[in-house]
Amino acid sequence: MSDARKSEKSEMSSGQKFPATRWSMILSASDSGEDALEELCRIYWRPIYGFLRRSGSSHEDAEDVTQSFLAKLIQSGSLSRADREKGKLRSFLLGALKHHLADRHRFDHREKRGGGAKHLPLVVTELDFENAEHHYIEHPVEEKSPDLIFDQSWAINILRRAHERVEQDYQTGGKLQEYQCLKAALATTREIDAEAAARSLGVAPGTVRVLVHRLRQNFRAALRDEVADTVTTREEVTEELRYLLEVFAS
Repeated sequence: MSDARKSEKSEMSSGQKFPATRWSMILSASDSGEDALEELCRIYWRPIYGFLRRSGSSHEDAEDVTQSFLAKLIQSGSLSRADREKGKLRSFLLGALKHHLADRHRFDHREKRGGGAKHLPLVVTELDFENAEHHYIEHPVEEKSPDLIFDQSWAINILRRAHERVEQDYQTGGKLQEYQCLKAALATTREIDAEAAARSLGVAPGTVRVLVHRLRQNFRAALRDEVADTVTTREEVTEELRYLLEVFAS
């Protein structure tokens, strides 16, 4: 774990100021904050695309609107003027997206594909959209509302980011084989085959159980870190985490 993350956890446990998060840094971004906004777009565009597809947009229209919406966020500086009292980044982005759609409808502003919008090739690529479309087709959810689809996609993104964060920590610590061998334990509450894992890692079966317990602890901490990046107060972390796990399971 990096020194910066250790420092953040120390601040949280000692009751000091809530550490700077991706959301709070974006809110306070000045003209030099475009990199932070592009990072936000790169991480959170999938729920936006899924919401648009579930709302009836074609693949092409959903791609165009996703790009134009993200470009507007980056170019207009609207995030830096956002009301901190709105709290959750998830709620803010969904509200801003609906407002963007209302503006397009009100002014009947249907841009031709590739015309006018600032596309973000380094943030969201054509391959990204193709993969998102394949996921949409392969996982039909006709009975679910666009808002629920957005929240479920958000939850999946948070879980994916937590997995990536833990994997990176283990790789940095020279324990990537340990992570790859034991990561299946993160997807189930059942115990993995300790004997097989022990042979693979060259340790005792009892040690495997200790390593699995530690991995799950690390994953829960990473998951809380990811959620903390999208809210503005410590109190919202548990509430948001509970909600996202509920919608993920629904």
